[in-house]
Amino acid sequence: MLPDLYPQIVTIINPDGDSVDEWGQPIKGEEVIFEGLECNVAPAGGDEVRNGSTSYGLHTHMITIPGLYDIQAGWFADVEDDGKYAILLSEQDSQRSQTRIRAEGREI
Repeated sequence: MLPDLYPQIVTIINPDGDSVDEWGQPIKGEEVIFEGLECNVAPAGGDEVRNGSTSYGLHTHMITIPGLYDIQAGWFADVEDDGKYAILLSEQDSQRSQTRIRAEGREI
């Protein structure tokens, strides 16, 4: 695609899915839905949450992927060299050429 517009790589993971081992036996746990997709990650907003003696940063990001993908809330976006984000919402642009993911990351 265009490396300047989509400089990062993302893997979409279903945390409640099943995968298979090398013998074809099912394994409960994470299931890779899409792997190695080009993307662009941009910050969208943030907040600080305090819980007793602990506080953490809550950051939302917009992850843009070229193409149309069926991505569900509750899955995770694992961006290479950037971390794992919880997917809150997935939508397609009006031109039906991109998938936009609103995702949440946390820093302790």
